[in-house]
Amino acid sequence: MIKNKVLSITVILILVALSFIVLASFNAPETVHASSPSFSSPSAYKYTNEIFPISVNNSKAGYDNYTINILMGAKNDTGLSPLSYHSFSKNNGNFTTNIRAPSKSENLYLFITETAMKESNSKLTTIYSSEKTYNISNPVKFNATVKTSSAPANNITVNFFVNGNQHPMGAAHISTIKANSSYNATITVPGALVPKGKDLLTITTNNPAVTPPKSTYFYYGHPPNYNWIYYIAAVAVAFAIFMILVSGKRNTIKAPKWKRQKKTKSPKNNTK
Repeated sequence: MIKNKVLSITVILILVALSFIVLASFNAPETVHASSPSFSSPSAYKYTNEIFPISVNNSKAGYDNYTINILMGAKNDTGLSPLSYHSFSKNNGNFTTNIRAPSKSENLYLFITETAMKESNSKLTTIYSSEKTYNISNPVKFNATVKTSSAPANNITVNFFVNGNQHPMGAAHISTIKANSSYNATITVPGALVPKGKDLLTITTNNPAVTPPKSTYFYYGHPPNYNWIYYIAAVAVAFAIFMILVSGKRNTIKAPKWKRQKKTKSPKNNTK
């Protein structure tokens, strides 16, 4: 009996300890790792719903009757316009058209071909072919308030660094800040270049007379939801309390009915 009770209490203490360890591990601050964004692929970054030009400049001597075809595609083409582009020019192989990026964060793919007729033999020839990929993401705006002291400052560059990267995420240029004044520097970058999760923003300037704000942490993306771990901890604590209450009760064995009846009978008096 005592051995079982000790074992139950031991199991209960282990469960309670584990619940607090799990809570502590999920509430611990995240470690920020510095990582430089890659600019090699995709070939370019654009904002959602951004309108940007596509140009092909490919006039060639000895060719005419230029034709260009551009096919565009995305996993979700909502907002993408146009889905294709076709144009013809008798003597000019230079074409430009505007494209509206999709309204969702994703990759946009373009396949471009340009053909022309060779004047010497009227042979149709592909003179240009290219595949382009654009990373489409929402714009992210960074703000930093810089200040001057008793002297004005000119030609200031405000650099925005994320997670201690060697190269800034972007830079704002300010022509003049008056003495004892402040200026709100702003940059906008594609969201695809900002690491998701907890990030460290550091501001620097090229002028020692201009004071930048202190480094600060920010969270980009949807914060993780750890509410479920609290439910597990609550269940563990409730189970522990239940086991303590159960183990505290006596596990007595009732005596047989005939023995209980014998105890209730009064002893006989041996009197003469």
